[in-house]
Amino acid sequence: MKTAIVYLMSGDAHAPYLVVSLHTLQKHWKGDVRIYSWPESIETVRKIANDSRWQFRDLHVEESQPNYRARRDEGRQGKNDQFIHKIQLFQTLDLDFGMYLDADTSVHGDLSPLFGVAEEYEFCATRFSSWTTLGGVVKTRVGRLKEFGEIDQRMVDDVLTKPWPSVNGGVWCSKPDSPVLKLWEEWTWAARSIFIADEAVLHCMQPVFVPKRQMAVWPDGRFNCSCNPKWLPEKMGEHEIVVWHYHGDSNVRPNKLQGKAYERWWPMYLECLDGNVGNMQEWIDGVENRWLNALRSEEV
Repeated sequence: MKTAIVYLMSGDAHAPYLVVSLHTLQKHWKGDVRIYSWPESIETVRKIANDSRWQFRDLHVEESQPNYRARRDEGRQGKNDQFIHKIQLFQTLDLDFGMYLDADTSVHGDLSPLFGVAEEYEFCATRFSSWTTLGGVVKTRVGRLKEFGEIDQRMVDDVLTKPWPSVNGGVWCSKPDSPVLKLWEEWTWAARSIFIADEAVLHCMQPVFVPKRQMAVWPDGRFNCSCNPKWLPEKMGEHEIVVWHYHGDSNVRPNKLQGKAYERWWPMYLECLDGNVGNMQEWIDGVENRWLNALRSEEV
C-alpha cells in the first residue's frame, strides 16, 4: 500500500514550524513524506529537504501553484486559498492513502491508527480536543454557513442541533478519491469569504458521510490537541497526546494559552536551530514571521 505524510506550504513564515514538525515526525514515521510548496517558499523548503540526515524512506518536495489566490480587497479571507488548495491537491495524489499534517504541529507517537481507520472508511477526520459542535465557538463558525445557498442547509442544521465531534482541518487521512474531498472542496469554495471556511464545512461532512460509512472521526482528541490546559481531552494525560497543534501561532506567542504552547515548542525549535536541522541556520534570518523574529530579538 502506497502511503505518505503530506504537508502544504504557502509562504515561508511557517518554515521553522515545518522543521520542528518533521524533526518530531521522523521519530515515529519512517515512510514517505511529501511537501508541496507554493513558489514563494519552494527554495526554503528545498533547503530543508536537502539535509541528508532525515530518516524518512523518501522526502519528496514539489512546487504546487494554487488555482485560487484569496484577495482581501474582495472581502475574502486570506488563508482560505491555502485551505482550498490542500483539498484540491489531495485529490490528485498518486497514493492509496495520504495523511495531511499542518506545519504547526509536533508528533509524539504512532500515527498508523489513522491510516487504519481511513482504510475502513476512506476518510478519517480528527477531533479537536474534546469539543463538540454544540460548543459556542464551533456553533458560531458553522452558523456562518447559513448564508450560502450552495450548501445543503439540512446538514448545517444537523450539525448545529446535535453534538457531533468538533473536527479540525489540520490533521486528517484520506483516499485521494474519497467522495468527502469532492464535496468538501465544493462547499468550501462556496463559503470562501468566511473565516476558516474549510473547517466549518468539514463539520458538515459528518451528517452526509458518516451514516454511509464513508467517513469516520477519531473519537478522542489525541491526534489533534491544543496546548491550552483547559482543552486537554477528557480523561487523558499529556503523555497520551500524539499530535500537538499550535494553532494561532501559539508556539511563538508566550502570552497565548497561558504560555503552554510556547513552553512546549520553543525547546524543540532551539534543538533544531542548534543542530542545524533542515539547514535552518542557512535561511532562518530571511523568514518573515513577526512573532518568531520578536522572540529571536529578545534572545539576542
